Amino acid sequence: MAETPTNGDLNALLLYLRDQRGFDFTGYKRASLSRRINKRMQAVGAADYQAYLALLEANPGEFSDLFNTILINVTGFLRDREAWDYVSASVLPEIIGRKGPTDPVRVWSAGCASGEEAYSLAVLLAEALGEERFRRSVKIYATDADEDALTYARHARYTERVLTQAFGAERVKRFFELDGGTGVFRQDLRNSLIFGRHDLIQDPPISRIDLLVCRNTLMYFTADAQRRILTSFHFALTHGGYLFLGKSEALVRRTDLFQSVDNRQHVFRKDGRTRHERLAYSVSLPTRAFQGARDDTWRYAEAAFELSPTAQMVVNRAGVLILTNRHARALFGIGSADVGRPLRDLEVSHRPIDLRSPVDQVLRDRRPVMIGDVPLDPEGGDGQYLDFHLTPMADASGVNAVGITVLEVGRFKLLRDELERSQGELESAYEELQSAVEELETTNEELQSTNEELENTNEELRVRTGQLDEVNQFLQSVLSGLQSGVVVVNPELQVREWSQQAEELWGLRADEVDGRHFLNLDIGLPVDRLRTPIRSVLADGSVRHQLTVPAVNRRGRAITCAVTVSPLMAEGAVVGAILLMDVLPPQEAVVGPDDRS
Repeated sequence: MAETPTNGDLNALLLYLRDQRGFDFTGYKRASLSRRINKRMQAVGAADYQAYLALLEANPGEFSDLFNTILINVTGFLRDREAWDYVSASVLPEIIGRKGPTDPVRVWSAGCASGEEAYSLAVLLAEALGEERFRRSVKIYATDADEDALTYARHARYTERVLTQAFGAERVKRFFELDGGTGVFRQDLRNSLIFGRHDLIQDPPISRIDLLVCRNTLMYFTADAQRRILTSFHFALTHGGYLFLGKSEALVRRTDLFQSVDNRQHVFRKDGRTRHERLAYSVSLPTRAFQGARDDTWRYAEAAFELSPTAQMVVNRAGVLILTNRHARALFGIGSADVGRPLRDLEVSHRPIDLRSPVDQVLRDRRPVMIGDVPLDPEGGDGQYLDFHLTPMADASGVNAVGITVLEVGRFKLLRDELERSQGELESAYEELQSAVEELETTNEELQSTNEELENTNEELRVRTGQLDEVNQFLQSVLSGLQSGVVVVNPELQVREWSQQAEELWGLRADEVDGRHFLNLDIGLPVDRLRTPIRSVLADGSVRHQLTVPAVNRRGRAITCAVTVSPLMAEGAVVGAILLMDVLPPQEAVVGPDDRS
């Protein structure tokens, strides 16, 4: 009998998956996770986790089967109809009601699986806003960690029976393109949906969201991972934004991040901000700006704190850790459950340095304290050094908290040691470091602007493509209206345009001659007699040739053809030649070299 795998072996496998494929399953519930992995191990005959890890190294294709087994995608259109009806009747009208006619509506479907949830949102929003405003204002971000599910969702085709059961025949006819018993969401409305890979634990949240839908996804994560994800959701939502969860997710009711709107339908709202939030940002906002700050100001303040490339923490006068940002949590191993606990009970209070005494000193003296060149691991000697900056934070009642900013300065320590004899040079190096930190903070804003510019560029390209299609249609109409056969060749005498009349005259279709050398075409026209006139026109754009030649049309009848060769000009240069070919009536047919320049 095979030995039962241990948790230690499972941890090694999970770390391997994270490092090799970027999937971090360490926050998933171990019981269900190990059950799904063992199911896959049994399918391939792996006796233990080590054997399965070796199999993954030898057969990279096994990763896809493993991830499909772990990431169970269970979804459906308007799943739990009563809850969706509530969102449609109560939540969407409230969101739309507070928007101006041109304001964007941003929605995030987290854990979208094969796309049914995202398309359900699209149908309800298109119906509520009207199709024109939907196309102009709505962005639905649909994300999942499963690339195969996303690929299906991007091009999803559903059976007409399933669509009709979910939306009704009238809605299906209005919002889906039906073909052979299946349907896809209309392409002009589909442009408002953006599908992308996103790991709820590792990746930063999408911001400025009005409605966030994440149904029956959190239940696969541990309680600590759920708290971290809910914190990210709180940051993602605008103030007053709605969170729509599934029936299996109950942890949100035990947090103070969201206000319950309807417990039965699992709808929550992000309202206001806590006293701790106001305290955390009061140090960085002038009083006048603080008193008159709008929601946008607070949103950027939240983003600056949470996404800052420097680790930051806030400890209140009672010695309780009340705020940490992402960098601090990763650097010191602080979990979401640690926020709200006394600093003295946490490892970060004494490792890598004792913070309790400096915190008391800042509260007592109301002056900043700086502790430099602290090794991150005093015993390991890995060369990582930190600078701790402790700053008093005050509100109207006085100093009530200490802000702790931690800079990673290992790579600068040698430079600072060498320049220690000169205080002026040391201060200069520190100012350069501060400048680098500020540039990194602004980079996040620049990246957001770049994303918005790319969206605008895509829209411009769609408009220009439409204009080009109109020009091409106009050109085809002009050519079709001419009685003459029209052929356009480039300077290499390759065919670039072949009109319908040319097809009727010589019996070759446009796709048969496109790109071929004109003088090599086997048609009833003696093309070799046109070689000299064409090359003359290409050499001198000021001349034009007319000649009459005997020919045989596509029906095998002898005809007399009048050919006019003219230059094709663009920006003052000859870029080709235009040939107009007309069949002369018998009484006008005079065959001969009738060249006129």
